[in-house]
Amino acid sequence: MADLSLPQAVTLPDYFTLGQLALPTGASDDNKVPDLLSKALNSTLHKERWKYSKAAPVLEGLVNAMVQPTLVGADQAGVQVSRKPHHKDTFDFDLSQAPEAFARLCYAEEAIFIHIEETPAAPLEIKLSGSTLPVLLSLGENVQATVLEHFTDVEVAQNTLWINLAEGSHLMHSRNSLEEAPLHWQYLAVNIGKNANYLLNNHATGARLRRQDIQIKVSGQGGNAELVSAAMVGAKMALDQQVTLEHLVANGKSKQVVHNIVADGGKCTFNGRIHIHEGANGTDATLANK
Repeated sequence: MADLSLPQAVTLPDYFTLGQLALPTGASDDNKVPDLLSKALNSTLHKERWKYSKAAPVLEGLVNAMVQPTLVGADQAGVQVSRKPHHKDTFDFDLSQAPEAFARLCYAEEAIFIHIEETPAAPLEIKLSGSTLPVLLSLGENVQATVLEHFTDVEVAQNTLWINLAEGSHLMHSRNSLEEAPLHWQYLAVNIGKNANYLLNNHATGARLRRQDIQIKVSGQGGNAELVSAAMVGAKMALDQQVTLEHLVANGKSKQVVHNIVADGGKCTFNGRIHIHEGANGTDATLANK
């Protein structure tokens, strides 16, 4: 099988080169990023994750024009939205896990940075139509928030979302991906801090191909992640879900409940991985897949 490659050379956005956002894990300087991306794309880990879907069409679409998502509730007190980082958040970019997602962030040149500094009165809605600019969402310490994410298009689309939860914060995240697009790739990465809580309700249908990459890291002691996912995949439709949950520290907790229904010759793949790292004593992690 031929090696995978990116459609264009990668240049890091200036918020990395200016030190406004931390470089990915393993990248001591920005000059090393292109080589790290190439190695990650052709690693055994990447090939395993893309065993059931073709990566090439997604890679080709990384440079497609991107539009701004529609935000509802972004004008509330405590919610800040800009095209530059608000402060040096740690989104814990990991090129080995999802090189295509970071490459897309680079091709976009700009992104939507949302920082919630105090608990808002109403949910924040993120409406996605087509291929949208990357969104990087962060919650301050002890903030509680609800995010409603909707995909509302029937065209080829790519959407990427990074979330960082500070100590003691709590995020309820509802995601609906119900339109039958020809090709829809979604990437979600969540970094959970000390005693922070993340709850994802994920609802999906099949598309000609819908690929959902979900990567959650419990990186603070006492962090908690809960994923509840339900999907319906009908005739000639396909859904490929790849979920990775990393427990990096002690006393973390995670619960995953996934229920997918396939009818009339539809195709559905679910791969759930739980990695409990050295030192993550007292971890309580469960996964139920129907």
